[in-house]
Amino acid sequence: ADIRIYELRSVLNVAIPFGTPMDFQLSAASAMVHARPPPPSGKDKQVAWKPFPHKGSNRLILAVQERIRAVQYDRGDVTDVWQVTGSVRCKAELEGVPEVSIGVSVPPTGHPLHHMLIHPCVLSSDPHPNKATLSPTHSPAPASIAAPRVRRLTFSPPLESFALCHYEAKNVPLPIRGFYQMKGDKTIKLLVQLKLAEGVKNSFEYCELRLPFFHKGPITNVDYLPNTAQVSVSSDLRTLVWNIGQKFPSRSLEMSLNATINFSGVVEEDGDDDQKATLQEDEFCVGLNAYADLKFKIPDYSATGCYVDQKTVSLYPNARHKLITSKELVSDSYRIWNSHGDAQLVYTL
Repeated sequence: ADIRIYELRSVLNVAIPFGTPMDFQLSAASAMVHARPPPPSGKDKQVAWKPFPHKGSNRLILAVQERIRAVQYDRGDVTDVWQVTGSVRCKAELEGVPEVSIGVSVPPTGHPLHHMLIHPCVLSSDPHPNKATLSPTHSPAPASIAAPRVRRLTFSPPLESFALCHYEAKNVPLPIRGFYQMKGDKTIKLLVQLKLAEGVKNSFEYCELRLPFFHKGPITNVDYLPNTAQVSVSSDLRTLVWNIGQKFPSRSLEMSLNATINFSGVVEEDGDDDQKATLQEDEFCVGLNAYADLKFKIPDYSATGCYVDQKTVSLYPNARHKLITSKELVSDSYRIWNSHGDAQLVYTL
């Protein structure tokens, strides 16, 4: 009973150290319970954000993770919209309670980070990185010699993985431009064209386009060009899946898919609960109102150019450690609407 009370006390000290819930992961609570650190002696004070010491080799993992949400219409009267957000995640497996200092960097050719929110464990941050390179009245140096924009963060990390900071970016070009044209009813013909933007890393962990069809019934037949395309139909026979692969053609950076699809025209309502969930209709997507969802992940790349420069990382007191840095861009609701139908829009007044 005593050890259980101590475990509960340890978890509460981290989750609500001052009576207010903090940014806390339940996985950390599980790790605390299984580690079962010895109760602190009267001379040692338990640090609220690091309730038990790390045992083993020192390792520091810093990952830039960016997500892009986009809606493309391919219509002259409607403007495409998209948003890029990002975070720097940290996992510090370090002995003691060291202070870690890193530089969140953006190259001169990259895009500035806006509305940065930092974790409560950050002890200090430079709110005006490299004023000379950011000032609008300053004549920028050539990109080949200009210094990167660096925002230095000093923090005392907890043991669990956490988001060190969140940010937004503006005026970032779309990494993949898409065009979707579809006509027909029980038999439809569609054309999808995708173009990778210049400068975007042409190496994907995955890249897949999904085209759901509502109020048409199951797919009965698909003919498509080119024949080399990896096209399949989902298990519920309602979605066409185009596996684009890991690269676009290096010369054109473009890919296209022509397809003719036949449907049964019968929308089944019977079936078990799992089947009903997969057959749930979208009330807006009737007739030519349709969209395609693009899902992709580009490792070792960020849309803003943001990265953690390993040369800017330091520990105090100094200790040998293994440093792992990474960056990635992941799509999040990357939607392309059929240009021959209506689309869901949001108008700002």
